Amino acid sequence: MTTRYLKILEYLMIAAGAGVAFLSAFEPQPAGVFYLHAGILLVGLLPYFIYSFAVALMDRALVTVHGVVLLAIHIWMVSAVRFATTEAYGVSMLVYGPVVLSLLLIPLVILALRRPWGVEASE
Repeated sequence: MTTRYLKILEYLMIAAGAGVAFLSAFEPQPAGVFYLHAGILLVGLLPYFIYSFAVALMDRALVTVHGVVLLAIHIWMVSAVRFATTEAYGVSMLVYGPVVLSLLLIPLVILALRRPWGVEASE
């Protein structure tokens, strides 16, 4: 795949991750309604905010692989908490999980910042 298609895939992963973060912020209530937690939404968007720095600065398949793994882990966490359990103790995984994922993405951003700017500089 060319870098153009990889960039499109990376931006689609950021959009899908924002959707997953939005879904994770909804908490079902006993009356059949949903409550939107703004804090869970913002924490869920944090890994994709950090990932977007690496997407903008680096044109390599390494960034795409990190994005696929990030999205898969986040989808797994949200589905495990929101769709598999009914207990309230799993909500902490929706807060601490994205924070840990964000911390794991920081070395990728540091690697992207160390590279010369632009595609022409790397050739």
